[in-house]
Amino acid sequence: MVLAVLVLIYPISTKLSMLVEQSLLNLAIALCIHRCVLLPSSQLGRILNSRALGSVGVLSYSLYLWQQPFINRGSTAAMTSFPANIALAFAAAVLSYSLVERPFLKLKQRFESVTTKLSDHSVGSAS
Repeated sequence: MVLAVLVLIYPISTKLSMLVEQSLLNLAIALCIHRCVLLPSSQLGRILNSRALGSVGVLSYSLYLWQQPFINRGSTAAMTSFPANIALAFAAAVLSYSLVERPFLKLKQRFESVTTKLSDHSVGSAS
């Protein structure tokens, strides 16, 4: 902590200052995550384990894929203006998850169960 204050007050160089600040920020984030894992019943742990944030976690990959068309600062299109862009990105993510990702996850489970049955059968017949 003392190092962070010294860097902010007496920056040696801009690059070194940014390096130390970024490292301290990353360390702080890691410590927060560590605390939430160790103490899931804490206030922050309950927030991070809430149903709303869990739903965002489920949609995270689809949201990652679909955010680019809607979150574009260089565009003046109506679909990229706040708050419509956030709503449209989430709508596209929900549709993508429901129509593409979830069916493929079910198909994956079906293939995994068939593969498991086949491997169990081949192991059983080899003995």
